[in-house]
Amino acid sequence: MHWISPQVDRIILKFGTIADMSNALRVVVPAYPYISWSKNAIAHWRRPYALRAGNGGRVPSYCVRAVLHAARLHGIIFTAEDLFDMELIPYAQLVRGRRRGQRSSALAKARSTRRKYRRRKRERNRNRNRNRKQKGRT
Repeated sequence: MHWISPQVDRIILKFGTIADMSNALRVVVPAYPYISWSKNAIAHWRRPYALRAGNGGRVPSYCVRAVLHAARLHGIIFTAEDLFDMELIPYAQLVRGRRRGQRSSALAKARSTRRKYRRRKRERNRNRNRNRKQKGRT
C-alpha cells in the first residue's frame, strides 16, 4: 500500500485554488528566486513520489518559506495541522507502461520503418552487385 500526504491539498484550500496559490507565490518570487510559482509545479507537488516530478503531497522544503510569506501577505493563517502531517492517505499505485506482451504503437511503427529501410538497402545492394557483374567487374 502506498501513502500520500494531504499537506498540499490543505494549503491549496486555504489559498482557494491552485491558480490563487500560484498568483500569491508570484508576488514573493523576487525574494525567493529559486522557487517555481507556476500552476504546473504546484500541481506536481500533489503527485505521489512514484510519478515523475511527484513530491508525495508535500510542499518542497525549499518552498515552505515562500509559501508562508505569501500566506502572511494575503492574510492566511496556517495551523500546525496544516503544515505537518497528522495522517496519510492511502492510494493505489497507478498502472504504468503497457501490459506484458504488448507493443506500443510508436514502437511498432519504428520497427516497421526500420524493416522498410533495411529492405530498401538490401535491394540497392543487390542491384549494385548485378550491375557490377554485368559490367564484368567482380
